[in-house]
Amino acid sequence: MVTTKKEAVDFEKQISEIKNRPDFESDLKHHDDRGELDLTRLIDSLRAEIIDLKSKLVEKESLLKGTRGLVEDYLKAGYKYAARVKDLENISKQHQKQVGELMVENKFHKEKTKHFENRCAELLEDNKKLAQQIDDLTNIKNKGEFGK
Repeated sequence: MVTTKKEAVDFEKQISEIKNRPDFESDLKHHDDRGELDLTRLIDSLRAEIIDLKSKLVEKESLLKGTRGLVEDYLKAGYKYAARVKDLENISKQHQKQVGELMVENKFHKEKTKHFENRCAELLEDNKKLAQQIDDLTNIKNKGEFGK
């Protein structure tokens, strides 16, 4: 009696080897006195067909089980990656907000820098004018024209 897939496959191989022998068909017809409609003959052929179908069923079930495992693994990985993508999108939104704030701050500092550069230029200009006035006063004093 065949109880496992391996035994069924081995049994099927044995049957195939016997059937593929050149003398099998002629020998079987010669020794088989049963007619084509004989029930025992139909039962034997149906048994062979059942064994073949069972072995194919076992193979398909094994394949299906492996496929289910792969699909479950891919689904788990998909959920994991979807969660990671969501986290990265949140991080991206936070970075965009920070960049916006930094751009506003940067614009403020640029304006402030421009103001101080203008102020510095004014002070340098005033410093030059004061230096010139001091020079003029020093020259006048040295020439003695200051007190007269």
